[in-house]
Amino acid sequence: PSLSMDFFQSATKILMSDFKKSNSKAVLSFLKLKPGRGRVFTNNVHEKIFLVDGAVAILGGRNISESAYKAKDLEVKLEGPIVNEVQEHFLKMFTYMLDIKIKKECVSDDEIYPDDEEAIAECANKINLTSFDIKNSLFFPTQPQFENGAKARVLTNELLFQQNGKVIKRRDRDKLQDDIIDTVIKTKFNTLRAYNYFVIPTERYKTFLQENLALGKKIEMISNSLTSSRFISDAGYLYSLPIMDELVSKGLALHQWQVGARIGEDQLSLLHEKVLLFDDDHGIIGSHNFGLGSTTVSSEISLEFYSQPIVTELANVFDEEFADQTVTKEITSAEIQKEISENKKMIRFLHLGAIGNFIQGMF
Repeated sequence: PSLSMDFFQSATKILMSDFKKSNSKAVLSFLKLKPGRGRVFTNNVHEKIFLVDGAVAILGGRNISESAYKAKDLEVKLEGPIVNEVQEHFLKMFTYMLDIKIKKECVSDDEIYPDDEEAIAECANKINLTSFDIKNSLFFPTQPQFENGAKARVLTNELLFQQNGKVIKRRDRDKLQDDIIDTVIKTKFNTLRAYNYFVIPTERYKTFLQENLALGKKIEMISNSLTSSRFISDAGYLYSLPIMDELVSKGLALHQWQVGARIGEDQLSLLHEKVLLFDDDHGIIGSHNFGLGSTTVSSEISLEFYSQPIVTELANVFDEEFADQTVTKEITSAEIQKEISENKKMIRFLHLGAIGNFIQGMF
């Protein structure tokens, strides 16, 4: 559930199944907003994980919603031992959510189950149907082994666990452990191609970009434009303008997504990809936006992989979009400064303490 910040503590948890109307034993657990109900974490479970029979996993940036198909996004289909890594992480997250957000409703919510032992027992039975572990071969089958030389591993930012029961001061949030960003900043490269949803990097990622630009490394980035960002919110774009100007002035080649860009038969309104391609054989792809929100608010999952054929294929797509002015256009420091001048009051407002924290958390 991508709940983001529940300022009014208005979420309740539901465990639902209806065996009488269907033969399915599927159990759906979800968060339902209902005024005045229970506390939830102020974290956003931003991961996008799709698993089938423990044999296939799909990871990427796409949200499964109708509006998501208006955006350019990218996913990877995984098979083999790497699927077990995704399963193990999913099991960890699922068990935690079940314990914290669902189980206690069976025993502590007098309004839903007022002294109703039968209803409590039914709820417990539903929970048992959701249980699975590594010994369960339906969820963890023996995986095929491949010999094409590709290597991959799952990277996560498990913010949900880091912040459980803790109060993290605002000034310390950017210092939180984030295995995805920590892997990025240790990577050496000559050429970096990056799809960034918005340019609101953590201090670690921004320093990494600045230091490599200072060393003369080639960094090309595709991000959203002012017009494409409006399909979500132009607040993130306007907030990012001073940061964009700083990086572009240091040598970042930044191209912006054009509204109405056509990729094959699809017309795509905005860019939603989260991808880094290092040289010709190393990549990172997943749900992490490489920004402050993904480090300080969201739990994330990404895939780090080494495969020259795959990186070459993705780099060719990037290069085509980078060169096609109907898809992306370069933005110069002078153009950024003009946008800053035209929106200076709003930018100043968006950078105010609490407002700025909210914008960072959103993107």
